[in-house]
Amino acid sequence: MRGLYRRIDPDMQPYMRDMRKFEVMSPEQERANAKQIADLEDDLWKKILKKSGMAGFVADLISRRFGSGPLRETAEKTAFLLGPLGGEKAIEKAVRRLRQMDSDREIVKKARDETIRRNGHKRGNSKEIMEISKRIDRSKHRFIQANLGLVVAIARRYESPHMSLSDRVQEGNIGLMKAMDRFDY
Repeated sequence: MRGLYRRIDPDMQPYMRDMRKFEVMSPEQERANAKQIADLEDDLWKKILKKSGMAGFVADLISRRFGSGPLRETAEKTAFLLGPLGGEKAIEKAVRRLRQMDSDREIVKKARDETIRRNGHKRGNSKEIMEISKRIDRSKHRFIQANLGLVVAIARRYESPHMSLSDRVQEGNIGLMKAMDRFDY
């Protein structure tokens, strides 16, 4: 193992040393962590949608984003579920649809930020939402740390005269973070 790190660019050696601190997850741990993230994201959506005025805000976001195109009908149905007549079951259905439509998690981030902006001045109102967001971020961070070795292994396979190993690893890490945002349990 030592020989491997000597052949690597000296600038990469501290990164490689730090990377070894993180354990690789077993498939069972990955599934448990992914389920935890999915459950937390569902809870986050429910908390957001139950805040006054936020269902309308989310309905407006999805209609603007998916007003035309293949997801238009799903967006309209979801917006209907978020209407004033929607109850707990309607919110559950809406959350499932929102998670499917929001693959890059942009809508939930905007809705979370708007909820905190609108309710931040009321102590405790946004605290739960911020705590759930932090727990999601910590779980995703664990996933990313566990897969850093995979990024390096793949980056080492693709030699390029135009791109150094550190650049390939950096690009791989960016891709890993994007994939983590889009990953769905």
